[in-house]
Amino acid sequence: MVYVSGSTVVFSVFDTLKVGNIVEVLVSKDSFVYTIKSEEGKVYDNVPIDAQTSEVFIHSTATRVFNKSNQSGEQEV
Repeated sequence: MVYVSGSTVVFSVFDTLKVGNIVEVLVSKDSFVYTIKSEEGKVYDNVPIDAQTSEVFIHSTATRVFNKSNQSGEQEV
């Protein structure tokens, strides 16, 4: 999955899940990496998708569930 600037994502930082927004999308040799600004205001650079060998990575499954949950909640209001 490719995210665009402004997308809300769930990402893992040292096994702790956080929520943030994509600030910048960069193309690396063989994939995309992202700059994310967390809810706390901290910026994380060069964040890959689902690279569980990395200390910081976007958790695509958690992101999908989180965004789907938010959409359902907004529709019920």
